[in-house]
Order: sequence, then C-alpha cells, then structure tokens
Amino acid sequence: MKKYYGKYLPLFVLLPAVSVVGCGSSGSDGVTSGSSRTVGVVKQVTPDSITVGSVTFDTTGASVSGDVSNDSVSQIDPGMVVVVDGSVDGSGQQGVADHIDYDAEVEGEVISNDCTGTLPCEMDVMGQTVQVTDTTMFKSEIPDVGSVDLILVGAYVEVSGYSDGNGTIVATYIKLEDDQIQMEEHYEMEVEGMVTNLDTTAGTFEIGGQLIHYDPADFNLTLENGMNVECHLEDNGMGNMTAVEIELEDDYGDDSSEGDEMEIEGMVTSDGVAADGTFAINGQTVKLADNVKYEGGLTQDDIMNGAIIEVEGYLDENGMLIVTEVGSEADDSSDDGSTDSSTDDGGSSGSSDSVTPPPV
Repeated sequence: MKKYYGKYLPLFVLLPAVSVVGCGSSGSDGVTSGSSRTVGVVKQVTPDSITVGSVTFDTTGASVSGDVSNDSVSQIDPGMVVVVDGSVDGSGQQGVADHIDYDAEVEGEVISNDCTGTLPCEMDVMGQTVQVTDTTMFKSEIPDVGSVDLILVGAYVEVSGYSDGNGTIVATYIKLEDDQIQMEEHYEMEVEGMVTNLDTTAGTFEIGGQLIHYDPADFNLTLENGMNVECHLEDNGMGNMTAVEIELEDDYGDDSSEGDEMEIEGMVTSDGVAADGTFAINGQTVKLADNVKYEGGLTQDDIMNGAIIEVEGYLDENGMLIVTEVGSEADDSSDDGSTDSSTDDGGSSGSSDSVTPPPV
C-alpha cells in the first residue's frame, strides 16, 4: 500500500524564518510546551551549529530526516529550507535543535535551462518554473560544472526554495547530482505544489506543468483541486510520471494550537489585502488584526503581490494567523544571507563540498 500522511512544511521566500512557540502540552510529534519550530533558509553551517534566519542552533545531538543522505547534520547546506524543532532563548538569536527536517521542492530532470550567465534566470525542472537569483546557492557534484548556465537539459537536479503553489519556485538552493545526467528508468523523483486539473476517472492531476498519474485506490485520501501536496514519482520508462507516495502539506503542523505566536518573513502571494483584511503570504491566508501595527514606514498599501514582508501574530480558534505587526525583513537584519558554509574548505565552485552563490 502506498502511504499518505500529513506533514508540516510551509513555504516562505528569500531567507525567511518562522518561529512557533507552543503554549500548551506536547503535540502529536513530540514538540513540548516552551519549545519552538523554526522554518527558513540555512544561512551558515558549522560542525556543531546551523543558522536559520536570525537563529543559530546548537546541533549537537540533533536528529535529521528528509532528503539528506545518512540522516546527518553534515549533509545540510546553506540555502536549504529546513524545519528545526527545538528551543530558542529569549533573545531570539540562540537555540538548541532537537530535530531538523529538510525536504526539497522538486527533484528531477531539467526540461529546459534559459540561464545564460545573467541573473535572474529560469529553468524548467519537472514542469516547475525555477527562478534563479543572485541569492540562490549552487552546489555541483560534477567536476567542471561550476555555474547554473552549464547545467544540461536532461540533468538531474535538486531544488530547495519557496513555491507559489502554482508551479513557480524561487530557488534558494540548487544541487546538480553526479549520477543523473541522463534520467534512469524508474528513478524516483519528487515535486510539491497545488493539485490542479484533477481527473479522478483518468487518474491524473497536475502540479505546475507536470502531469502525474495515480491510482485513487492505492491511496488513503481523496484528492481535491487546490490541495497542497508533495508527490514522490517514478518514470515508467515511457515518460509517464506515476505517484508512488502522496503527502499532504499542512499549514502550521498538527501540534499548533490557538494562541500560538508566530513570526513569518516571506512573499505576498495575493493581490493585496481583501476587504475582510485577509491576504496570502507564501500561499497561506492570514488576516490583519483590527489594531495591526506597521513598522519601517510600511502601510497596508505596501502589502502587494511579490512584496517581501515580515508579519507577527497568533493563531485564532480557527487556525488562522491573526497579524498584529507588519514590517520588512530589513527592519531586524542587516545580513543579506549570502553566507557560504563555514565547512567550505575554500574549494572552487563545482566541487562536491562547496556551496556558492551562482556567478552573475
């Protein structure tokens, strides 16, 4: 039986982080009262710590899961979007990680590559439009391929970043794999996003531009258009991508509850603020509080599609984030996030242990 289970991985854009401070007893995944959940881009890695957003976590004893080999902290690279469960001190800058989860947005074949050395540029990976910017970190496991413009059509890449749910991903990390220049039959791939064009009779749906085949009888769920899911796929050798695993993307996690405080930095993904005070940040619907405060000279008019903002607030009884403060990322951080891993030994771009911003 192919499996299905709920999981937590919200989507945020450009070096953001979200911290969730639990107010109640332990949740279904073991996150206890007083603990935190932080989601964001890894900015720096050392042998015993990682920095996510503005928080540096001690990783001694931390467990690791997801799309990393050997479930090891040493496999975490700058640019990856990770989920860190642990604790954060009162300063909001130091913490202890109990568990780290990394999950790529898409893993699979490069369909086209329009990057020619000028940034920003775009690639098509498994039907997803991948936007490469000057903050995207690039890792190559193939000698002499030191920049994204050298990635060939048919190559196999792993992309981390933030998706609008409709097939566009702002990449924070791209890794070129060393053994998948030509796709191998039955090799498992992965894609995340919103279900569209669902046809339960034909057993197909789309994520972005990728058509996916599935057998409804094999999964303990009822797919609907608009669901955010993660799919693990296999190529049957004839170009048909078939789902072997489907996971539901939950907004804030099973352990979140009314009153939990959150801070999110990310991209506005709606056309401004609706009449009822709601808007979307990173694809999630939030609502302005009646007494919302604006910082850094921002106003409600600055909440527009594509804007990078920071919001703070709390979950209401319906699980919606009520925003009490709106500001910009620049208000509380002077770091531009383009930090190389401190585990980098100075090797040139393109070596298997070097992660660098793509050259302009």
